[in-house]
Amino acid sequence: ISAWQKKSTEVNELFKLWKTIGPAQKKQNDEIWNRFKGSMDTFFISKKEFFSKLKEQQIENYNRKLQLCIEAEALVDSKEWKKATDSIKKLQEEWKKIGPVPKRHSDKIWKRFRSACDAFFTNKSEHFSGIKGVEEENLRLKRELLERIKAFELTANRSENMETIKGFQREWMAIGFVPMK
Repeated sequence: ISAWQKKSTEVNELFKLWKTIGPAQKKQNDEIWNRFKGSMDTFFISKKEFFSKLKEQQIENYNRKLQLCIEAEALVDSKEWKKATDSIKKLQEEWKKIGPVPKRHSDKIWKRFRSACDAFFTNKSEHFSGIKGVEEENLRLKRELLERIKAFELTANRSENMETIKGFQREWMAIGFVPMK
């Protein structure tokens, strides 16, 4: 883009210089003017085509990024943490590969996408931080159960002993997960 701007300035400077030089001999003046004007016209037509294609590409990029926003927003409330995390990361990678969008939409579309991604990761973080509290409570309950198991004294009735032990097993499983450490 800056190369086009630089060349536009150069062409405009040449035109200003052209006007200061004055006309050539009458029979060559029209031919020289037509060649010069033709070169300027060719340049500005090429420039217009370039920026027209650039604008079309930016609109296409905008539409692609808009679709990514919609897909990210659909994942915000997902509880399938692994699958949704992988999907969000893929969307972020795809976002990076898409080129620029029209400037007037750039900040708005970026904020929309970023906000959907942030909302998902905030939900995920809150979910797993809540689990830590539950897991700590589970650890406390399992420690209490271990103390009860240690305090349990076998009786002469094997059947009752087995039922009590199975009860301890069921209770252990029902308590749930403890912190990984």
